Amino acid sequence: MKSKTIIFIIALLSVFSLAQSQDDQFNSLITALQGEIKTVNSAKLVYEQEINIEQPGVIDFVLTTIDQKGNQVKYNNKLNFADLDPIMVREVTEKEKIFVQLKVENDQKLISCTKDGEFDGYENIVKIYAENIDNARAIKEKVLAVIPVAKEIMKNRFNLETYDEQLTWLVDNIGDVTVSDKTHQQILQVDKTTKGAVNLEVVETTSKLTKSTRYQFNLADINPNSLNFKISGAYFSVEFETNRKQKLIKTYIDGEQGNYNYDLKILAYSVENARDLKYILDKIIPLAEQEVSNALPQINSVQDATSLLSTEVKEVIINDVTNTQKINNDCKAKLDVVVDDMKKKTESSFEFNLSDINEHSLDYKILGKKFQIVFQTKGGYKLIKAYKDQEQQNFDDDGSILCDDGENARLIMHALKKGIPLCEAAIVRLVPEDNLAAKVSWLIEHTVEVTFEAKTINQKLERIESADHNKLRLTITEITEKKSVEYIYEFNLSDLNPNSVEYDIKGKELSIVLNTNYNAKVIKTYEDGELQNYTNKINIYANDIDLARNLILGLKESIEENSK
Repeated sequence: MKSKTIIFIIALLSVFSLAQSQDDQFNSLITALQGEIKTVNSAKLVYEQEINIEQPGVIDFVLTTIDQKGNQVKYNNKLNFADLDPIMVREVTEKEKIFVQLKVENDQKLISCTKDGEFDGYENIVKIYAENIDNARAIKEKVLAVIPVAKEIMKNRFNLETYDEQLTWLVDNIGDVTVSDKTHQQILQVDKTTKGAVNLEVVETTSKLTKSTRYQFNLADINPNSLNFKISGAYFSVEFETNRKQKLIKTYIDGEQGNYNYDLKILAYSVENARDLKYILDKIIPLAEQEVSNALPQINSVQDATSLLSTEVKEVIINDVTNTQKINNDCKAKLDVVVDDMKKKTESSFEFNLSDINEHSLDYKILGKKFQIVFQTKGGYKLIKAYKDQEQQNFDDDGSILCDDGENARLIMHALKKGIPLCEAAIVRLVPEDNLAAKVSWLIEHTVEVTFEAKTINQKLERIESADHNKLRLTITEITEKKSVEYIYEFNLSDLNPNSVEYDIKGKELSIVLNTNYNAKVIKTYEDGELQNYTNKINIYANDIDLARNLILGLKESIEENSK
């Protein structure tokens, strides 16, 4: 333990020594540059110039112009040599004047300017005037020597390696900004219950009003490639967007929930503050991603997934609207939703199996104040049974779950992505794995009467000859209040295409369709005892998706086994 402490102290001293050495080198190079800075006369103006060190890497270039009447204008230009593009440091002649042009990389306006003590905006170029070409070349040489040292100073400026260290720095260095008569109080608060989650509280105050805005987001959701400086008038800020421009930033305006956003800007009180914010944000994003990933609950079983899902699917209140949601702890899910807008209540219910959800369709859908996870069924089959105010609606192929915020959505998404394949592996097979005879007998036993609202469908599947598992007869009687119609289909399993066996869901009716090979019309058909035209397909009806799933399995395997 003692040896580790000594190693740490040595490393710390080494870092300090390096930083001090770079600072000393910078000061020395600036002193040499100051020796080349002269007072320069032009035809109409006198240029008095000086360079003052603000902090390691940063200078204040002071230019005072004096006209022929003695009128003076003083310009202050604060710049960081680390921002300069060495390729763009060059001598430029302009009529009787010669100067060295210093230009910021990528034309960013990172030079803070004042004129006679008043803020004068941000620029990307500074001109240092020279007496002659030799003086200009000397200034250029000295400037080029400073730039790499300043870049190293910036690179080694922070000794913040851990997520917690960088997060603490952000909390301490996001602060108040005042421009003219408007003050922006900015407070970054850490959500200690959720990794990566923060709240940015911004209170704008003028002599006439106060406006409070709270932004709730996760550092792991920031797109690092979107980090940028933003200049608007006297304001200098760091702006960023979320990954894929998803509206993951929850907002509250004066305490009331506003729309979700995908972008945000943090005001800086100086160019250096903005540069530091951008640097630390860029460093903390991958660390936040790892923190969030490590904090996700372990899911190793169906129970783990469905338990997390049932816990996280919960009530969501959006201002005056209360959305009560409950989902059971099972792969065979039942999602109950009650929407109460203080004027009326609407009850909805959705029944589906998690194994039927296409995990690649899972996505966020964020509109206004609503944050949803949306999904579709595999193959686009309408496998979601829907009810509204306890009345069955049409089957559907897509669904959604309302989320309280991005963190709630992250956990629900995690449960679904892990749960879908686990539920798929846990599907209970009802069809016997024995021989063709056993499978056909199971199909006969489970082709039964079903009811769809005002219609009853009586079904009977049987062997035409007791010992022949290939030749089958399907009798369907459709019964409504007004009439009853009987259909009889006689067919061979060998004539059916196993790849055609699939769900056929229309409105509120659930069935399985079977087509013949090459759609040949070889199925003998009767309607109320009278012979009809041969057909190429038949439907078998089911009361629920689980039975339908097994009927499809049993039919496919029976057709394939019969053809062997």
